[in-house]
Amino acid sequence: MELHAPAARIAAVEAELAQARGAARTLLLVELAWHLRQRDSMRALSLSGEADAALAADPSLPGARGCRLRLALTRSEVAALFCRVDEAEDWLACARRDERADANGRVDTLLAEIQVAKARGERERAFDAAG
Repeated sequence: MELHAPAARIAAVEAELAQARGAARTLLLVELAWHLRQRDSMRALSLSGEADAALAADPSLPGARGCRLRLALTRSEVAALFCRVDEAEDWLACARRDERADANGRVDTLLAEIQVAKARGERERAFDAAG
């Protein structure tokens, strides 16, 4: 999943989400939450909650591991943005369990770790994560 999506992609996902049902809706919820994590953090958290409920209802959803990764990274980043560093660290630990679930997962997890380290004032950890 792209680190940052253009506004046109977000609008397209919003339009698709309005019509989507089932597994397709869950995947779109996760994508939209990811893309809104810095633009509209509170909405991203709301969408994450809805996606969690959908994943709990259908744990066999193809791509569920990748969804859990994106939701954990979304929540970690939002928590770091709001200086809730312990919470950000907890979500980062969740993301590490699934970091290989998609092509960019490992890199995005490292970026989240850099954010958490910077929020904690742990410069060396941030440098190590940037590797």
